[in-house]
Amino acid sequence: MSNVLFVLLDGMEDDPNPELGGKKPYEVANMPFIRSRAPHLAWTTGRGYTQLFLNEFWTGHPPDLSRASIEAYGLGMDMSKGRTAFRMSPAFIDGKNVHWAYGLTDDQVDELTESVQENMYLLNDHNPQIKFFVHGRSVITMAFDEEVPQGPQAPVDGPYVPMPGALGELIMQVASECEGLTIYPWGVGEVGKINPPFAGIGKMTAISDSPTALGIAATLGHKIHLAPELDDRFPLAREALKTGNVFLHMDEVDEYSHEMDPHKKIRVLEHIDRLMEEYFADTENIVFFVDHGTSCVTGTHILMDVPFRCTKPVFEEGEHVELSRLVPTVMEKMNVDMMSRMWGKKGVFTCTIANTLTSTIPGVSEAGDTPELTLYTGPADAEYLVMGKVTCMKGIPINPGGIPTPATLTKAALELSKMPYFIINGGSKIIPNIPCIEVGGECGQPVNTGHTLSNVQQAFEYGKILGNQLADAYDYVVVSESCAG
Repeated sequence: MSNVLFVLLDGMEDDPNPELGGKKPYEVANMPFIRSRAPHLAWTTGRGYTQLFLNEFWTGHPPDLSRASIEAYGLGMDMSKGRTAFRMSPAFIDGKNVHWAYGLTDDQVDELTESVQENMYLLNDHNPQIKFFVHGRSVITMAFDEEVPQGPQAPVDGPYVPMPGALGELIMQVASECEGLTIYPWGVGEVGKINPPFAGIGKMTAISDSPTALGIAATLGHKIHLAPELDDRFPLAREALKTGNVFLHMDEVDEYSHEMDPHKKIRVLEHIDRLMEEYFADTENIVFFVDHGTSCVTGTHILMDVPFRCTKPVFEEGEHVELSRLVPTVMEKMNVDMMSRMWGKKGVFTCTIANTLTSTIPGVSEAGDTPELTLYTGPADAEYLVMGKVTCMKGIPINPGGIPTPATLTKAALELSKMPYFIINGGSKIIPNIPCIEVGGECGQPVNTGHTLSNVQQAFEYGKILGNQLADAYDYVVVSESCAG
């Protein structure tokens, strides 16, 4: 398989542990497959939380989204305008302090979940939505316009800060029913700016039990699978790797560190190593990486340098690499270029035609022999691709220097490749004499009017629908446009 498998061993780095003779759990763990299959070791600087690391890992930029809103995306929850997301984690409140609750028994989780669900009516005025995931954790989204004070941030305990209004009532009602155990918010926020992923990643599937990891992938447009059981993630990843790159997340490593159980952490690392050999012994491109340290001594995250292992020599041995450089360099050095990912797959070509009257302003565009003829370039290109001739104007489009349209090369490529293709009308002033897919676009007004388009949102939503339809039918889409100006 030529696609890349990215495996996150969440929180694997650690402190030297007295129970292990001063060694770290991963130094003691027997992991022959990981160490031999990915012998090339480099280092980068971790981040305080998984979402901080992953967003920069995949995009080169720190996240502009709260943890709660990221997780809401990962759980497929409503984050429309005006809604706020609250990451709710189990905690004991003793009146003065918040003690985050790790390692709850199944009975405690069931009691907590039942109490929360029974008392959600307290939030009814805010149109709430709640989804639980592992270990009694949940995300609530709702219309909430009150200021939320900053309380302690998991996993560090801290002074209890009362929450306002109905949310505070819910927290304290659950605590009264569950002997001080309740849910408490952190990472609160609305939707912010989403940075685009590195172009080289292409089509990717994320597989995890964590809505944090899945939420980052979902905001970047990747496919996601919520798989609560660790063993279930491996066959899913094996299958997904046939069609694209895969991000496989091992959250249990971090979880057992918070429980301050180094032996449990060792056992899960050794189990992961065995599953890796079972499912991915023939996988050519594997990257193992770590987002931060999580101490089995203190139970908290550690901001420290973290290891990065590859099956191929991507970096100098032991080199310290900036986080934002990791993925672009991996995709380049592992020779996972776009052609190798597309070879033998089923593709489709699209050409979107549209106009803006800005192109008719003299000197702005050379995509036509005269400014007025730029309005015919898109529809004429489309007719030429489909029919091999142009009917909406005389001859094929040329620029003022007499150079013909690049559509001549595109048509030759389509004929050689036998690739299916579609023409999409994104807002053409001149309608070509061929069938087109309509997405509700309109011709743009001159940019100097300040009123270029009036239906951007509708055209955008139609484009998403069309993109999903094409993604269901094809392995990849070649996107092109012909829009002067």
